[in-house]
Amino acid sequence: MRRFNVILNYPGGDIFITPNSHFTDLFDYSYTGLEFYLVEGKLLWGMWLQGHRLKRPD
Repeated sequence: MRRFNVILNYPGGDIFITPNSHFTDLFDYSYTGLEFYLVEGKLLWGMWLQGHRLKRPD
């Protein structure tokens, strides 16, 4: 959310989102939260570390 200014109006039930000065900054890493790996010809997803499965979404 670094690229936007956010105003929450709880009583009115409104959310205002406007681009700020960081809106056009380049992405220096993935912000998606998705992880995909190609290991020994197999597509793996989730959190993998040193060949050990730590977390894999169902």
